[in-house]
Amino acid sequence: IQNDFYTYASYIKPWIEPGIAVGYSTGNYTEINKFTVLATGNTFIDTGTYHLKALSLTASAAHDFKWQHIFGKEDELGFTPSLLMNFSADSTQSVSHTLGQRIKRRKRIRGLGDKNSFQAQSVAASLDFNYSIGNFTILPQLYLDYYLSKTDEKRFTQTFTLSVGYSF
Repeated sequence: IQNDFYTYASYIKPWIEPGIAVGYSTGNYTEINKFTVLATGNTFIDTGTYHLKALSLTASAAHDFKWQHIFGKEDELGFTPSLLMNFSADSTQSVSHTLGQRIKRRKRIRGLGDKNSFQAQSVAASLDFNYSIGNFTILPQLYLDYYLSKTDEKRFTQTFTLSVGYSF
């Protein structure tokens, strides 16, 4: 991706905070694959250059919970659960595609492409914790995502991150 635009806005006054994020990306990438057919021993090199355009939109709803003086007078605990709905559309256009056998016969293919219309992609939940005491902060986060479209891969994924910080 060479060009990437992303913006996020939320309304923090109500108890449930609605938010929206929009992203747009474009760029070119080249992919080179080398493979050998075991039956014949022939080695093939497949090279493709592609142009990508992608649009994403995420609608969210969250609430911040905060508690102070949990174990002492200088600590604070924060918890932010969020629900998210992820939408996207993308297109990939082949700029050039070359399939060659042992760098001999080459076949160039132009104009191949793939286009996915704008649709809901996944439903997600994010559970963000924040505990600080003095200058020390610990930030665990759990992200759960359920992919909506039909796929052979697993639809439910989870990611856990843990950040630790100290302010000087």
